[in-house]
Amino acid sequence: MEHVIAVNEGKVPPDDNTTILKDSYRLYQLKHNLIDLRRHQYYLKDAYKPTLHFQAIDHPKAQFYDWTCDSFYWIPLTEWQHRVDEALLHTVSKDLENYETRINERGETEVKWVVREHTFDWENPLHVKALINNYDALYDYLKEKLNTYGRTLIFDFERYRAMANLTEVREFILDKKIEKMPYADIVQSLQLKYGLKYNENHLCTILAKEIPEKIALAAKKHRMLIDTPADQCKKCHTCGRLLPRDPIFYVRNRSRKDGFSSNCKECEKLRRIEKGGQSVHDKRSKESPMY
Repeated sequence: MEHVIAVNEGKVPPDDNTTILKDSYRLYQLKHNLIDLRRHQYYLKDAYKPTLHFQAIDHPKAQFYDWTCDSFYWIPLTEWQHRVDEALLHTVSKDLENYETRINERGETEVKWVVREHTFDWENPLHVKALINNYDALYDYLKEKLNTYGRTLIFDFERYRAMANLTEVREFILDKKIEKMPYADIVQSLQLKYGLKYNENHLCTILAKEIPEKIALAAKKHRMLIDTPADQCKKCHTCGRLLPRDPIFYVRNRSRKDGFSSNCKECEKLRRIEKGGQSVHDKRSKESPMY
């Protein structure tokens, strides 16, 4: 894609295998598609943090992705001393005991320099989306490694998925996505099982945006329930739960003294379902055919 753009912009001589775009808007779209692909590459790397390989060090021809280790490389003791002396961040420890060391084949001491500690942000829908897309491979890779951080991702995913309280249809779609079922087959299964006529674009939106956002929101709610003091919470009039006084849990209502409705959002949703305003299978009461 980079090469096609470069040829059409005159930066690279044309060749027989490269398409010449006559429409300037098509070139504009291609540039933005390339930016979007690079952005998603970053999201995947940000979520899984593969081990980094550097040109100064021998590395395999094929990139190996380790989902359970921090990104690091080994540096000489003198180089480590220089880096910690010049470090401006307070988080960089200057005590050698806080670093892993080894003796290389030349008998020299080397220090393990961590480039980045691996973190997964459950409140970021893009991280959740990346996990869903790679769940099957991640599970197979870590199913025997029960005490790893990567395996914890699997446990947490199932926990937050349950907290998200997805509808039956969304659970079905998510299961089929994890099973790597093609979109066309999922669309057909939805019509046979639920009588719903989705197209593949709608299905892609559900898997790429709606479901990850719901799981990320469930993770955020869970954190807020733990972190919010009792005096900053409000008791739901219907279910009686003590929930944080926040728009995530309550609908805003200016007529109320505290600015929020007396019932939490979940109870309001159940009330709408009971009145027929929302289907128990889907987020809309009536599904219109989509082609």
